[in-house]
Amino acid sequence: YTLQIYDRWGTLLFESHTLDDPWDGTGREIGKTSVLMQDVYTWKLTCTDVTKEREKHGPFVGHVTLLK
Repeated sequence: YTLQIYDRWGTLLFESHTLDDPWDGTGREIGKTSVLMQDVYTWKLTCTDVTKEREKHGPFVGHVTLLK
């Protein structure tokens, strides 16, 4: 499982490799976390199906609008 969130310029703002670490509307830079502004962000999800001999699925890509 890999979830990535990008801004409109393609900058990676968030990345998670576990379902216990969901995106909460913040961006992570080295050493700090910041609340992101209201905007449209691109998400990318890649996952592995462990029941089918680690078959890889994705990437799936979409957009999400962050509202405050």
